[in-house]
Amino acid sequence: HATETAGSDDQQDTHPMEKDMIDVGAAARELLMQAVPVTQMTGTRVYSDMLPQGVKVPAVVYSITGEIANDVLGGPLGMEQASIQMLCYGATRSEANSLHFNVKRTLAGFRGIVAGVTIREISQDSGINYDVDLPQDGSDSYRYITAQDFGFVYGSLERSC
Repeated sequence: HATETAGSDDQQDTHPMEKDMIDVGAAARELLMQAVPVTQMTGTRVYSDMLPQGVKVPAVVYSITGEIANDVLGGPLGMEQASIQMLCYGATRSEANSLHFNVKRTLAGFRGIVAGVTIREISQDSGINYDVDLPQDGSDSYRYITAQDFGFVYGSLERSC
């Protein structure tokens, strides 16, 4: 007969450093998914890194473009900074701009706890950029993009004060 040991198998397989990792991207997605003005436009179409092929718009794509730890001479402070680019896709320029407005209203100035991550501050890190995706797969439909970078200052629940 088998003897049970304390802890689960997945805990034994986890690298020690992974226990301390904070997924700020998942927190950003969760924050957008909790925002009714965003989800009224996108439903669940909020994606990491790239827009999947064939997905209808409007949709949001978020990408972590950089991260740095806030360390001092005495060691880590337990807070980090990430720059996250938000790409708001729409079938028209007006739709992409409207979605961006709702994303910006949700993120800029937010402070709180989302998905186990303590967000100390979200700020606008860049101006707004406008772009257009060429038609895909023989279609004649363009996709319009309104993009902006946001700065997240964050930490875990256990590390923050």
